Amino acid sequence: KEKEKEKEVSNGFEKASGTAITSAVFGGDGAIYFWARLPTAWRDDVAAVKWLIDEYGICVVPGSAFGAPGHVRISFANLAPGARFEEAADRLERGLKAMVDLDPEQASKQLRQIREDLTRAGVV
Repeated sequence: KEKEKEKEVSNGFEKASGTAITSAVFGGDGAIYFWARLPTAWRDDVAAVKWLIDEYGICVVPGSAFGAPGHVRISFANLAPGARFEEAADRLERGLKAMVDLDPEQASKQLRQIREDLTRAGVV
């Protein structure tokens, strides 16, 4: 069951081939999670996580919570294979691909605003 989910998530990343994401994903070999290195413009992993939640409804964990800033941890242990899992994998793929495709200046501007909002809210 876990291998089936691992394969489905891996296939989602492979769909984004030709992007920095494909070569920046590791983990998952028997694990219930993946690590993805964020594109350079998105190195503020806390703000990047907030952006993924707001824009794509995907919740991942900032790598800085595990001593790996500039990365995100993507867990799929609690998702059952099937339509909902496929939907989540699709939204994650679209979100990560959007990060790669977004103009670095625009990404930096969005991340600065998110960081300011998080600071004002006392989250960071």
